[in-house]
Amino acid sequence: MKTELVVTEYVGRLSDDDLRYLYVRFQQRLGGDLEEACNFMAKDQEVEKFLSSSNGSMDWFDRVDLCGETVDKEWNKRNL
Repeated sequence: MKTELVVTEYVGRLSDDDLRYLYVRFQQRLGGDLEEACNFMAKDQEVEKFLSSSNGSMDWFDRVDLCGETVDKEWNKRNL
């Protein structure tokens, strides 16, 4: 799916430090972590378009969960 490809490509381009930042935010999910992660990812125009094109809150949270899963996969792939 094209939307998944946008997220996969974005996460693959992240530096180790940026990936670590997102990984911690998605794993901890403490107050404000999702907001910080989404604001960080939204700096990329394609990811912003992906997140903002959701069809309601459930779809938006599904897309955010997809981002978190992709970050987790990349984290494990890099063995950080």
